[in-house]
Amino acid sequence: MSQPDGSTANLLRVIAITVSAQAATALMALTPAVVAVVAAPDFGVPARDVGFFAALVFLGSMMSSIAGGGLIARFGAIRVTQCCMVSASCGLLLVVTASMPLAIAGAFLMGFGYGPSTPASSHLLAPAATPRWRPLLFSIKQTAVPLGGAVTGVLTPALVVLWNWQAALAFLAASGFLVAVAIQPARARYDADRARGAKLTLDILPTLRSTLGQPGLRRVVLMAFAFSATQLSFSTYFVTFQVTKLGFTLEAAGLVYAIALFASVGFRILWGAVAGGRVPGVRLLGALSMGMAVACSLTLAIEPGWPMWALIAVGIAFASCAVSWNGVLLAAIVEASSPAKAAAATGGVAFFIFAGMMAGPAIFGLLIALGLSYGASFAIIGCAALLAGLPGFFGGLGAPRNQTEAAE
Repeated sequence: MSQPDGSTANLLRVIAITVSAQAATALMALTPAVVAVVAAPDFGVPARDVGFFAALVFLGSMMSSIAGGGLIARFGAIRVTQCCMVSASCGLLLVVTASMPLAIAGAFLMGFGYGPSTPASSHLLAPAATPRWRPLLFSIKQTAVPLGGAVTGVLTPALVVLWNWQAALAFLAASGFLVAVAIQPARARYDADRARGAKLTLDILPTLRSTLGQPGLRRVVLMAFAFSATQLSFSTYFVTFQVTKLGFTLEAAGLVYAIALFASVGFRILWGAVAGGRVPGVRLLGALSMGMAVACSLTLAIEPGWPMWALIAVGIAFASCAVSWNGVLLAAIVEASSPAKAAAATGGVAFFIFAGMMAGPAIFGLLIALGLSYGASFAIIGCAALLAGLPGFFGGLGAPRNQTEAAE
């Protein structure tokens, strides 16, 4: 575990590091979805196939998340975060080539960079946050993801108009390299707990057995999979939906998407504060699953000619639930395990988060290819989230931690 320094200065340093790293990772991971409409012709594929590219990214994330706990233990959370940044940046640069084989390799590299970044940030933040404030602080940290996505939604279309999609991606890839360099001074402090002899493994079975062997984590796993599938379906297809089916320009669609993600920043903080009060985090997650089902169902009513303000309202509905659950769930992982085991437990649950991120866009793209409308596809994804969340709403985490773990 990281240095147990609960000072305000230490907490602010940790938040700055984790927010900047996750914002850069999200920015790079979500950029291909924003440029899909203009980039797809250069690859010779329809824009709807961006869902399968996203699936490849998060397949790589699933694989790397398994090794996350061991990597953090051996090399430290800062060094792992730096490697994640470089890997994601290099992957995005491979997409710039407009070569399908290199883009596939780039998708995996981006995924490898995305996978361990969340366990690394949890390793840094868990010991710096008290249980009372943990849901709020984890939610603040997780605002980095919609912030990165919002920047992508606004900046990428502007860069495409100014230059082209390839130059835009190359410019944005620089963010990962910059973060990797900027956090280097923090390594001596936060990686002092690394154990050079720590075991590294890509064996999935022990991690899955450990994660699924804990009743509280099993319930979190189910929600993590379904919620991440819903979030990535929105992130991957909302811009393409507006451009191809509603006739919006790329700039207008990107703006609607960005407004929704900016709104989710406030919702993430709000839900973190609520979960840190008298509402159990898992019960709140169950309530958010109801909101996801409603938001997804709203897309059934969208038709060409809808004004932008109405699309913004639907986007904010998604933002209030489908893009705002993450910090509460990460805090629930610590609640179901312990701060000392936060990195390992988060790495195990992250496998299922990335599995959902992989499955959601791929299933959504398949539904579209089979002839279903965007609205019907969103509604199906939303129903799955509702089914996963309702047990948590009515049952909480299940068996509590033992007293030793609870005291850690």
